[in-house]
Amino acid sequence: MKFWRPLFWSFRVLSVLFFLFFAYYAQARELSALIVGVSEYPSLPKELQLKGPRNDAERTREVLLQRGFLPTHIKVLADGVSGAGLPTRSNILAELDRLANTASKDDLVFLYFAGHGSQQPADRSTEEGRAEPDGLYETFLPRDVGKWSGSVGRVENALIKTEVRDAVDRLLAKGAFVWAVFDSCHSGTIVRGDDAGVRYRFVNPETLGIPQAVMDAAVQEAPRSRGSSLVKKAPFITLKSPGGESVFFYSSQAYDTSPEMILPQGQAGGKYYGLFGATVMEALASGVPMTYRQMAQFILTRYGAMNEVDVTPLFSGTALDKPVLFQDSPIVPQWKIESGRNLFIKAGALAHLGVGAVMAVMANPLAKIDAALGYLKVTQVDLSESMAVPIEFNGKPALRPEAILPGSFARVVLNPPQYTLLVSVDARGCNKHCMLKVVVDELRQAKADVAGTVIRWVDAPATGDVMLRLLPDRILLLPPSLQGVDCDKVATACNRYATVILGSKLHGDDRGPSETLAQALHAVARATNLLRIAANLTYAGGDKSKFEVNVKLRSMDGKALPYTKDQVPDLHAGDHATITLHNNGLSSVDATLLYVDARYGINVLFPKAGESNRLDPRSTYDVEVDIGDDTLGVERMLSIAVDAVKKQERADFSFLAQPSLAASRGLEGPDGSDPDVMAFMDAGYSAYRTRSETATPRAPSSRTSMQVFTFNVGN
Repeated sequence: MKFWRPLFWSFRVLSVLFFLFFAYYAQARELSALIVGVSEYPSLPKELQLKGPRNDAERTREVLLQRGFLPTHIKVLADGVSGAGLPTRSNILAELDRLANTASKDDLVFLYFAGHGSQQPADRSTEEGRAEPDGLYETFLPRDVGKWSGSVGRVENALIKTEVRDAVDRLLAKGAFVWAVFDSCHSGTIVRGDDAGVRYRFVNPETLGIPQAVMDAAVQEAPRSRGSSLVKKAPFITLKSPGGESVFFYSSQAYDTSPEMILPQGQAGGKYYGLFGATVMEALASGVPMTYRQMAQFILTRYGAMNEVDVTPLFSGTALDKPVLFQDSPIVPQWKIESGRNLFIKAGALAHLGVGAVMAVMANPLAKIDAALGYLKVTQVDLSESMAVPIEFNGKPALRPEAILPGSFARVVLNPPQYTLLVSVDARGCNKHCMLKVVVDELRQAKADVAGTVIRWVDAPATGDVMLRLLPDRILLLPPSLQGVDCDKVATACNRYATVILGSKLHGDDRGPSETLAQALHAVARATNLLRIAANLTYAGGDKSKFEVNVKLRSMDGKALPYTKDQVPDLHAGDHATITLHNNGLSSVDATLLYVDARYGINVLFPKAGESNRLDPRSTYDVEVDIGDDTLGVERMLSIAVDAVKKQERADFSFLAQPSLAASRGLEGPDGSDPDVMAFMDAGYSAYRTRSETATPRAPSSRTSMQVFTFNVGN
């Protein structure tokens, strides 16, 4: 006994030291953030003032606090935000310098920039300037940005990409992990219209006083000095010699735009947010463990669910496969309950809650779900608050509101998908005698609405999932990022991405104008809801299936094209894709491969007609696809895999196929009772509305997994 006693105490001492070591290590790994949001630009005209960055800054700070950042470690520079500093050039550089001086090895530094971007000629007296592929520096515009000075060759107070990159390099040299999010754009392909519900975070260099001749000279000189043609480049940071690990999220590629709009769309009390930043925060607030690459895939999928066919975010860095914020276990989605005359939950649409969600009432936020006191059902959702009522659920009777004690929490149990299509109508270009307005008004006033589709109508400038722009001779259907565009000024963008729903050439078919419009909206809803299912599956925890999809791309001349799922490659007619389906599991899988084009067409790539889509364990199947140019824009390929059930019909989703718009016809859905198949029927045909007035859409079970691949198809 005496022999064991010293060993016992030695073990106790070592255990304590071990615990203290890890406690110290966890505490030493600090999380720090610099959030920059520039909404007001005193030197710029009224039409270039922004509304979203201040809201982006507040939302980002709120989410970071939820994810474990200490208030003292979050610095906010944003105009219009209480307690924040002004986002001037000197303040931004001072905070970047402070972070670089105080960061330690293994710290995480989060950088967030929301505001206008622009371009200016690169400084050709430096090696970095001479190396710019297009001869231009991308810039971020602080609040105190000035005008171009030809004598010094720069825009006064603009933040040049090299200045931000130098600060990041200093952080990486300390061994810190840097995650930077840039929600601004650096190209000017879009012109906003008057009273637009969508704004763009770009300032034309000419507005900053840079002569067009100077910009043209910079671009023309770059390829001659390099001896080769221009190449695609990252829009803001390209690292020289990184020491620590890094991840960079850009709201747009070098030729794209970064829109801000009222979000969530159609939500009472919605505010202007940057589309990209809001989607990043949605993923971060979910608490679902994911890598940065998986978050990138989620963002691209969400863009598809929002009908975004123009904007393509970019993701880069050395640590895309590392877990976000070092998190490898889920954070339970739960919020405090405020009781009184009504029950309120301190979360709403920004937290992805929807009407019909079921919440467990927990006296202790750390308790297991088995300890639920009762359940609530969400009846009304605002931006950051929801109203709920007690319900009988899961064998427990409905609670009396007064029985819910102060300090109780509501934990998400069920959150049904939302399949309403929000349609904005812009009739400002259609005079009072415009016949097409009569067609739209008839459809809006019809009690039956559009068969197989749930539509909610709003009027411009409010944005929707899609917008119907009524012109004297046609109706244009616009995606969200084009809803603020004057198509008379930007004909190229509208011709590429807008869809003509009704026009003089379409009046001669065998359908009436109302039926043509109704079926077009049904097609939009079906394609949109298919991507919403994919986004919801990702939001709920990602793809845990053993079913894999690999894509290999070749150009028209046979050269291999690099590709990963978190990127958006540029493809052209004549390029080729080989898609390999792998069932790495020990049981069979029913697989369907669909392609959603930029005109809402859904094409079945696998299975072919009459072919079985059941893949045996450890089997593979190759699908060959030629890229065409019938439709142009951002397009998506989706795989749907359902674990097969013995003696049950195959889960084949070919019934979702539909032609691209202008040729779309209604299609019949499948007969069957597979609940996962019927979940897609709810999305594609609003089948749940036939069950009862109070029925909610079904969501696919854990049997189903989806993957989404995004391509930008051009001429």
